[in-house]
Amino acid sequence: CISRQQQQQLTYGLMTKALEVIGSVLTALVGVIHVYIFALEALLWRTRARKVFRNTKEFADSTAVLAANQGYYNLLLAVGCFWAVAEENAADKTFFLAAVACAGVIGAQTASKTIIYVQTVPAFLGAVFVQLGRDVGAYDWSDRHHPVYSLLWVVFGMLATAGIGGYIAGREKKYAAMSRLDDNNKADNTN
Repeated sequence: CISRQQQQQLTYGLMTKALEVIGSVLTALVGVIHVYIFALEALLWRTRARKVFRNTKEFADSTAVLAANQGYYNLLLAVGCFWAVAEENAADKTFFLAAVACAGVIGAQTASKTIIYVQTVPAFLGAVFVQLGRDVGAYDWSDRHHPVYSLLWVVFGMLATAGIGGYIAGREKKYAAMSRLDDNNKADNTN
């Protein structure tokens, strides 16, 4: 027979382990998503990716090199997620998940709103579960490695990225509007 205190410690340990496993599964899932994105952008840009991203043939042809480059960045994020899971390192998992979440925020502001659901949400949830899976009771609030502080850094990074992404998206809209105005002026001058 075990004491109530031992039972509580066992329950706490099992809950912490379950949260850690969920965090690792979500980290691996984010890695798999990014391998798929890599394949679309670097290998299938002119074929399958045209349907997924609703691109024209002309657009796909003119941006293939850029898409391949972007695809390799996504592959590096995937490799980082897999590596962090294999190493069973909460700090590394959190770093790569935060990088994905921040990239997703920029992508949602500059490319497609659905990126929030495909990249940012799974990555942020993964970071939350990774941090909850750490033995929170082993950390003092004065410890800079406390899981809550790690999550606050992830949120801060996402907010800072949102500000940068908003600036970029606004600037691009401004340039697009100026370009359309220039095109209209050129058309008026030729008539």
